Amino acid sequence: MPYNSPFEAGLTARGAVLGALGDVRIALHYGDPAKEASALRMGAGLIDLAWRGVIEMTGRDRARFLHGMCTNDIKKLL
Repeated sequence: MPYNSPFEAGLTARGAVLGALGDVRIALHYGDPAKEASALRMGAGLIDLAWRGVIEMTGRDRARFLHGMCTNDIKKLL
């Protein structure tokens, strides 16, 4: 199933050159590697890795099960 990143519009608005990784469009670069490195050193970066996989849990005890498997407080996410 193709993955469309919710960040794609924002990435292209900031000058990202997008390319395909399988059936996923990802930001390959922004043109100037030195500027990219400087921006990361001076600020922050975001990497969308949601395309790597999604877990769908069903069943009555799914929240309790996930809460026991993760360090996040799953019950607060529901």
